[in-house]
Amino acid sequence: MLEICLLEAFKDCQNIVTLEGYYQNDKDYFLVLELFDFSLDNWIFHAKQPQFDEVEDEDEELYEWCQQRYLITRDVVNGLSVMHGRGANGVLHRDLKPPNILLLGSTKGVQKAVLTDFGFARTAWNNRNRRMSAQIGTVRYMAPEIIKGEVYGKASDMWYVWG
Repeated sequence: MLEICLLEAFKDCQNIVTLEGYYQNDKDYFLVLELFDFSLDNWIFHAKQPQFDEVEDEDEELYEWCQQRYLITRDVVNGLSVMHGRGANGVLHRDLKPPNILLLGSTKGVQKAVLTDFGFARTAWNNRNRRMSAQIGTVRYMAPEIIKGEVYGKASDMWYVWG
């Protein structure tokens, strides 16, 4: 239920997946989300990536390669900025990883990136007695402070993607 509330709260952000609707079956909720072409994980590991043995001054392929990475980075940072700025202390995703970043476009040209899967997301606490320290998320993407069981915050969301 919290995931539905968060997606409703973020519906004005173009870099957070849009909740189209949901339905409930007994105690289970099923979300209907905006459709995307593939995840960042698929794009990184399955799309044909150019090889740059030698770079020419006006290398169009290198320019496009850089543009795609810039667009994805810009969109992810924009989505995180909106999340981290909402509410009194912001919202932490806590499981941000390439499979949870969806891309619109083709393997040759990404047009938009959005954050998805807010199942572990929580409001950030700005008080010493309510700081986050639970080991939540996918281990291979966790920030060191989370693995160590230390207090963590918004910077840990950045580690999930670029650590």
